[in-house]
Amino acid sequence: MPLKRFLLTALGVYNNLGDVYAKEGKYDLAIENFKKSIALDPSFADAVHNLGFVYLQKGDYDNAWYYLYESYKMNPRLYGATYKLGVIAFYKKDYATAKEMWEKTLELNPGDPNALNALVTLNNTLAAGEQ
Repeated sequence: MPLKRFLLTALGVYNNLGDVYAKEGKYDLAIENFKKSIALDPSFADAVHNLGFVYLQKGDYDNAWYYLYESYKMNPRLYGATYKLGVIAFYKKDYATAKEMWEKTLELNPGDPNALNALVTLNNTLAAGEQ
């Protein structure tokens, strides 16, 4: 098997293993495998995004923001990253950034139900704070 094909296969295997471990709640193993995938190809936006999502699931918002934002810079059409960046901003009570990220999600993926629901939640949160 030529080296390039082997690397592409390994890249996908590590990314897929990371997905499986994340779904099982084995976040440290997921992180380890996503990092192996990224080490093989630092420009693999999906693995970078997945790593950020696992950090989000762990509640590590700083690392989550870093990797999700990096994945978005690599692939500006990655609306899953903008949605999750909005979630992090909301958790940090940075409502202006949350709104910006969720509106960007809708720009990239019109009608996205997660972003629409998030904006409703944001508006309700802001309205409750004004009372």
